[in-house]
Amino acid sequence: MRARPLISGMAGCWALAVLALSNAVSSAEPVSFFGLAFPDQIGGARRVTTHDFEGTNPGLGYSGKYEAPGWTVDVFIYDLRASPISAEVTSEPVRGQLLQATNDVLKRRNATDIKIVLRYALLDDRGGVRFLCTSFKYKDRNNPVDSYLCVTSSKNRYVKFRLTSGEKSGSEIWANGFVQSWTPLLWP
Repeated sequence: MRARPLISGMAGCWALAVLALSNAVSSAEPVSFFGLAFPDQIGGARRVTTHDFEGTNPGLGYSGKYEAPGWTVDVFIYDLRASPISAEVTSEPVRGQLLQATNDVLKRRNATDIKIVLRYALLDDRGGVRFLCTSFKYKDRNNPVDSYLCVTSSKNRYVKFRLTSGEKSGSEIWANGFVQSWTPLLWP
């Protein structure tokens, strides 16, 4: 997959390193929500918890929290009690989920100097858009942070990724690689 900027006038194109996905999905028994497996290990991260929002707030679905050295990742699957959800990632409802989640990041407590760095799409090998993403930089309790947000639709559900790390060079490569490692699970 490759990334394509969505903002015209942004200098340069994203150049992503080809990440080996041989360790992308572990052989451990995954948990599943709405037919989507949340593996024990994927994309270099380990699942540490899951959360059921659906039981108390139907439509909000489920999440899995993953950790990797220097990273915290939350993966959500939900439907907002809407059906059907477009399989077209660039559809208005999916773009609306990205906008809503972006606004949530912009209103984060304990965060200052929040800046959107880039709005972009992650593409599959044939050039089709698979994920809509936004990258941010901000300070969380005065610590510089790199943060990424990606959304897609799969299995008649929205799937959202929130990835956060301390500010570091090349963080976008790891973040995008993690999101892309979900491709075989989202579209087998």
